[in-house]
Amino acid sequence: MKHLWISNSEEWLPEGGRDPSPASRPQPRPACFSKPANPQLAVIFLAVTTSLATAQSTIDLPQVGQMLDRSGIVRPVHGMSGNLMLGDATSTDVLSSGCGPEFCLLKTDQQLLVMQTGATPTLVRSPFPTGPAIFAFRDHTAWIYYPQDGTLTRFSDNATTNLSAPNLTGEVLSLRVTTNALEFAVRRDGTVWIERQDGALVDSLPDADGPVLLLENAILYTSSDLVRLKRTGANTIDFPVPQVQRINTLGPRYAQITTADHVYALKLDSGKGTLSQLPEPTSITRTVRRR
Repeated sequence: MKHLWISNSEEWLPEGGRDPSPASRPQPRPACFSKPANPQLAVIFLAVTTSLATAQSTIDLPQVGQMLDRSGIVRPVHGMSGNLMLGDATSTDVLSSGCGPEFCLLKTDQQLLVMQTGATPTLVRSPFPTGPAIFAFRDHTAWIYYPQDGTLTRFSDNATTNLSAPNLTGEVLSLRVTTNALEFAVRRDGTVWIERQDGALVDSLPDADGPVLLLENAILYTSSDLVRLKRTGANTIDFPVPQVQRINTLGPRYAQITTADHVYALKLDSGKGTLSQLPEPTSITRTVRRR
């Protein structure tokens, strides 16, 4: 039997006018296979849905820390090693940043800001030296060293206390808190020395030629085109990362390594360390629900 399809109506009739069973009727092509009337609108729709899907994928991811990019913008970092995403910018014009287990500190030229996880940065109302700062964290307390004038302060309960200036000679690169004392990484006479606040020598890094970050049980530093992770009582681990400009704490379990072209997150609590490249900020705003 021949069938006739009346294309300009909903009618479908067999030749001879008899209406066969519905199962034998040919069905129109589904709309999802139809050619779009306006290809430009289709492209826009695809871009919007892709953006929404990306934003949806960041919802409810844990926050691992705060990233300071090369332009001085701070953004929260969410996810896990190997799959990290950026949230919306929280601060601008930041010179130095660091994060401990309880909070993060941000230093602009004139101000010190404190930020709890998922909260808006708040101003610490005390006079501070201008310029950058070096941070060390332990629990709910931070120690802050100001290279411009050698001032040392302790931050706790949203207030600062001035401490005795360390007896050090050279360029102070980093600071950490140990059980017994504060320790500083100081570059002097072409070598980096690890010294206590009273000047007592603890260790040295003769091959260090760039940024240094003192960690609780390790030291992260650059040597030529390598970033070296020197752990207490373990072998040194090397990562090929050239042109490093800055190393700072991204969060309590991550260090941030900033180069001339990229920003990396190094997870510190794994046996060999895990290095992940952080995404570069884009013009697409990604809203992240923090937790």
